[in-house]
Amino acid sequence: MDPHRSALTADVVAALHAARDRTACLDGVLAALLSASSATGAAVVLPRAAGVVVAGESGPVLGALLATADPAGVDAEEADVIRIPLAEPSDARRDRAGAVALHRASGPLDARDRDIAEEIALHARIALDAWDAAEELERGLASRTLIGQAQGILMERFSLDADRAFQVLRRYSQDGNVKLVEVARRVVQTGALPTV
Repeated sequence: MDPHRSALTADVVAALHAARDRTACLDGVLAALLSASSATGAAVVLPRAAGVVVAGESGPVLGALLATADPAGVDAEEADVIRIPLAEPSDARRDRAGAVALHRASGPLDARDRDIAEEIALHARIALDAWDAAEELERGLASRTLIGQAQGILMERFSLDADRAFQVLRRYSQDGNVKLVEVARRVVQTGALPTV
């Protein structure tokens, strides 16, 4: 395959990256795997989240195969299963990052199928990393808001300035070996400092 020519159409690539949520992104990855290749089944393996998500006629067979140890020859160029890790080849966590996989019930997959799987794995990695970053940002913003509310409660209740209120929250977090956001949640819920 020409390294500068995509096996995927622009609308498929755009749909993968513009998915409204993680489930829609995974559905798009599976649809792209099945429509662009000669595979009869496709899967996305996400060890941290959903496990194995499958689609296609032989998707359940592929899912059962991937749920067990890697089958012999799974990465062979001419096999009925192709599995492409979602991580970069140089990433030490490559085996734990997940994968996309193709299965063909009637005969081997070929080099073109491998190229398609590799390209879709690249787009899937980028799209799923974007969802991870968005979720992390959302959690961070929620934590920051909660900590700010707890600071406000302490400032009002004990006539503290913002820095001193934060120091009090941090001290309770460290003394109780509890995450700062959990100390803040308790202050917001009860209106009082937690007991250590």
